[in-house]
Amino acid sequence: MAFSAIRKGVLYLGAAVVLALTAAGTALLTQTKEALNRAQDTPLLSAATAEERADFLAQYGITVDTTAEQADTVRIPDPFPPVYEQYNLLQKAQGMDLWPYRGREVSRYVYPLAGEEGFSVTLLVWEGQVVGGDVCRLGGEQRGFAQDKVLQ
Repeated sequence: MAFSAIRKGVLYLGAAVVLALTAAGTALLTQTKEALNRAQDTPLLSAATAEERADFLAQYGITVDTTAEQADTVRIPDPFPPVYEQYNLLQKAQGMDLWPYRGREVSRYVYPLAGEEGFSVTLLVWEGQVVGGDVCRLGGEQRGFAQDKVLQ
């Protein structure tokens, strides 16, 4: 009788382990599939070289002259002043967020927009990855990389 109870306990324990492993495996596969789907929908963010920065912008149909690149370093303010809070709304609208980079120095690359007099493109890059940026008309509108992301 005791042997039968032990056997049942082992069977229940084994079934519980199998169910737990199945659930964990299913969750892992689902997370991996979701990550791959997001990766396919997310633009490339690598920007360590001028060529990579041009390729990043080309995903949005933006063409720049990399030979006219202006580069410097800027510090993302901490805390954000109101103008940066507004600017970060633009970043969030295009799937980026400057909040994690508060107080950090980032590289800023500015390019004239090819074929558009008076427009420039700015990329903010941290550790070789695009973390923000915009397209700006001198003295006018500022927008995200995609045409529909406008900040007035």
